[in-house]
Amino acid sequence: RKNEIINNFVYGHSSDEYLENIIPDKEKIREALAILFGWFRDLILVKLGVDGIRLINLDRLKDLEKLKGQYSFDELEETIAQIVKTSQSLEDNFNMKIALTLIKEIIWRK
Repeated sequence: RKNEIINNFVYGHSSDEYLENIIPDKEKIREALAILFGWFRDLILVKLGVDGIRLINLDRLKDLEKLKGQYSFDELEETIAQIVKTSQSLEDNFNMKIALTLIKEIIWRK
């Protein structure tokens, strides 16, 4: 499921159907946010040149290497901040469709 989440958020620009499938299930949303947090954390580490052994997504190192030039550190920080904010909003029963769509928009801003 990890790769499905990464593929739909990071590579699947028009994955509205995927969002519709996970929105009713808080556990799926929690899982997606945790995986996205790890992905963008890894992207920061790759940009910094940290040894790959420290990566959560070592199996996708080639993808991380390809993406590292597409985001500035500020953009990565903004993406992670939105993921954290969305995680907090999940507990407040905030509209997850809006929050998850916002994360996708930040990711796809380029």
